[in-house]
Amino acid sequence: MNVKTKSACSILIVEDDPSIRHALVTILEHIGHQVTAAETVSDGLARLDGQTFVVLDLNLPDGVGTTILERIRAERRAMKVAVATGADEGELLAEAQRLGPDLLLHKPYNVNELLKWLDTVG
Repeated sequence: MNVKTKSACSILIVEDDPSIRHALVTILEHIGHQVTAAETVSDGLARLDGQTFVVLDLNLPDGVGTTILERIRAERRAMKVAVATGADEGELLAEAQRLGPDLLLHKPYNVNELLKWLDTVG
């Protein structure tokens, strides 16, 4: 990884895949970010707490990540949201795009793309 961030950010990661979640937390904390992790919609909603960024998986065990994105937009929270999705989530992807994510990542995604985005908008 050759991307360095300008300044530390507070990031919420909502991802049910433990290996992806752990890898993101490890990488982001290593470069100085404050990271909160959640693996379900309910946990993600409970942990929304003024973060600068949210990295949001769409398919979660207790629902869909658009529920979290919808709350962020409805409450006009000043959070930048990256949505991570699999290739064949047509309706769900359309719903996510309607809610206006700031970044769309197609799984498997390149972590450097995420880091570059964090650096650019952070």
